Formats: sequence, C-alpha cells, structure tokens
Amino acid sequence: MANPREWLLVNETAKAMVDRMEEERPSLFFPPLNRFSIRAGDVVEITGPSPSAKSEILLQAAIHCILPWEWNGICFRGLEMVVAYIDLDCRFDVLRLAQVLKLRIMSAYGSTHGTCWDSDKVSPRNSFMDSQADHLDHELFLSCMKRFLYIRCYNSSEFLAALKTVHHGSTSSREGLGVSLYVLIIDSIGAFHWNHRACQPLTKEGNTWGHSEGLKNKNKDVGKNFSYREYMSPLWQSLVTKKAFVGISDVVSSDGRNGEFPTYVCEWIKPHEDHLYKFVVRNNGICMVS
Repeated sequence: MANPREWLLVNETAKAMVDRMEEERPSLFFPPLNRFSIRAGDVVEITGPSPSAKSEILLQAAIHCILPWEWNGICFRGLEMVVAYIDLDCRFDVLRLAQVLKLRIMSAYGSTHGTCWDSDKVSPRNSFMDSQADHLDHELFLSCMKRFLYIRCYNSSEFLAALKTVHHGSTSSREGLGVSLYVLIIDSIGAFHWNHRACQPLTKEGNTWGHSEGLKNKNKDVGKNFSYREYMSPLWQSLVTKKAFVGISDVVSSDGRNGEFPTYVCEWIKPHEDHLYKFVVRNNGICMVS
C-alpha cells in the first residue's frame, strides 16, 4: 500500500489518484465503524444501551487520531491530528487515555525490536508498564498528548461555552501545533437532555413541551434482538449524517461464557445497512469477530 501522504504516483491519472486516496484514506474508527468514510462536516452518532463500549470506542478513536502515521521509522498508522474531547458525563479517565497510549507506543516499538507480547493480557495499570519503559518514546508520548484537548462540563451553559472556546481555539492550535482541530468528540450529547425536559413548563395537556415530538419517534428494531428509541430533538437528528447502533451480544460460547472479552454488535442505521457486525475491544484497538 502506498503511503496516504503521497499525492500523485508516477503515470497515475487523476481518476486513479482520487480512487486510491478514497481507499487509502486513514479512518478515524476501527472496523466495523470505518464502514463508511467520514468527511469534513459529518456528524457521527454512536448510540446504544449501557454498557456497549461507546466510550471505549471514542477512547480508541482519540488515540488513533493523535498518534502519527510514522515516527523514527516506526509505523503507527495514526492521523497525527488534534482532537477535542468534551466530557459531559464526567466519567472520562484521562489517566487511562495516557496509559493505553503508552501501551500502544510500547507495543509498536517492542514489535519492531523483536520484543513482542500479548497486549490483550497486559493491563495498562500493572507493573509491566514500568518494566518495559525502554520501549516508550517519551518525546512521542508528549507530542501525542499535546494533540489531545480535554474539556469537562457540568451543565449546558458550560457546554455552550466550551463549544465557543473550541471554535475559537482551533485557530490557536493551528498556529501553535501546525495543525487545526480534526475531530470534536462529545460524550455524550444527551447528558443534559432529561434535566432540561424536567425543567420545561407543562402544556395544557399536562405534558412538557417537546414530549409529543418524542412520542413520534417509535422504537426501531435493530438486528434481531435489539431495539432503540430516539429521544434527542428532531433538530439534532437532522444534523446527524451517520449513525451506528452498538450493543453487547447475548451470544455465548459453548462453555456458557462470553469469552475472555465481551462481544459487541454494531449495525449502521444511517446510512442503513442490513448487516450486524460483531467485534471485541482490546488494549490495542477494536477487532472484528467473524
């Protein structure tokens, strides 16, 4: 595969170049969430019950975004872009982000230098991190962390202020880091929804404003054993260009267990695709299950 940073190959037509760039464009997400390419201006919603690895998917996407494509001859296949993570649920663990990032870096260096290990059996918080410190490039780690902007909000007013700050701060990041904001992650967009619904005035029928709109959004069947209900406003739904449903699989192995790692399912709702994908979340990313 050619390096996606290459613009035009020798004896390559413009059409061939465009087709190649579409195929080789680095994706923000791992399979199966990379099923459809994401372009500037897209709003991607990942919905599903709790727990369904939604926050873990966002964590892996953020790490993939801040890692470089290559560093000192080591290939990480990252995007080397700035990501802003707005935490509305106030449950994001920045320490875990740093530790998983270190593990990803050490795994790449260890594999290159012949020191391989099963990263699935390694906890980012155990003593292994210290024993393998020689595989950690601290300069790379710091440069990656500089591309991660974390904001925690406790109410909708702080959320609106954060959005304005990120908008104006994207110009500063371009000047300071040489790159502009690549992706904005919000976890989760509906955090303050029910608080606002409870504070809205009652109508003559005794319902809060917007409740009738919510009733119009019927339950939708997803896959064979899953369903979800839209509760966000029609305005937000009109902004979403791509939507994926994720949930934990109820399929267990022959020994009655779900395996060492829980199996999750994913189905694309927008664009609609009648196919249910299965995947597991590991320390080194998300892996498809056949």
